[in-house]
Amino acid sequence: MKLTQNIDPVYIVGGIIVAGLLAVNAPSQLGAIQQQRNLAQGISQQNQELQIKARLANADSERRSQLAVERYNAGCQMTVGSNDPGKFAAIQQHKPVLDGTTGAPLGDGTVVCDLTGQTAVIKEGVASELAFSSDRQVIRDAMKRYGDVKYSAPGQ
Repeated sequence: MKLTQNIDPVYIVGGIIVAGLLAVNAPSQLGAIQQQRNLAQGISQQNQELQIKARLANADSERRSQLAVERYNAGCQMTVGSNDPGKFAAIQQHKPVLDGTTGAPLGDGTVVCDLTGQTAVIKEGVASELAFSSDRQVIRDAMKRYGDVKYSAPGQ
């Protein structure tokens, strides 16, 4: 028994048409698949870069936090108001820090800290190299060194 005698010619023609359609669409399908693969690889690479940046930022934050604690423990100079030395004042980056009694700028190299957890080193007359700690006990201990000085929220 021959195989070709049992197959309806309609099936043969239909099979050829299907094979032809697949052959025509195959390159565009492969191109779309490759585009999706490239997009997925690009997203994966971006995610890896973001994870690395996040880890670096976290490590820098931890380093700065430890630096701030060290500054508090070493006896940094708490900032007080220049118009009222009986009140603590906050440090502002790139702003001068003045002696609360004389109003004169603090000297370069002076390590200052405030009641918010911010610490800095005076460089060229302004607060630089800021570091922050959220360790409230370390901050309270530093504030106790100043006895009767009170906190007053800065005016806006």
